[in-house]
Amino acid sequence: MAAEYLPPVLLAVFFIMIVGALSSTADSDLAALSSIMMADVYGQNVAGKEKANPRTMLLVGRVTMVVATAAAVAFASLQPNILDLLVFVGALWGALVFPVLASFYWDKVTGKAFTVSVITALAVFLPVRFGWIPVDGVFGIAVDMLSVVGGRWSVSSSA
Repeated sequence: MAAEYLPPVLLAVFFIMIVGALSSTADSDLAALSSIMMADVYGQNVAGKEKANPRTMLLVGRVTMVVATAAAVAFASLQPNILDLLVFVGALWGALVFPVLASFYWDKVTGKAFTVSVITALAVFLPVRFGWIPVDGVFGIAVDMLSVVGGRWSVSSSA
């Protein structure tokens, strides 16, 4: 639509604005991921709060950015279907949000419990969504019942 209505100069400006916005978003996401890995994963869990080496923290942050960028480029080169990506992002969001909400109201949700619940949710979602295992018979009925209960719970908890 932009190519149809904008003259070439404004189309170039529009393109530069889009690339700038995407670059800014990617930069913010990489900085946030780097900060989480430096401060939370390395600083608090691996080294301990008192023993964290600032140089090692910086190295962990930089390596995290490089690895995340390489993983993103490798994933993009697979050229996945946009619908599959949207469904996967929705599942990832659901797998992360529900344990966070549970942690607000239930003190027994620890970091380990959060991690196990997210990995379990994704381990159940991926084979079912992409058809790696057949979902007929008793297993199919169980998956359908879980989706109805989970969908109903998410609607009632958000209201």
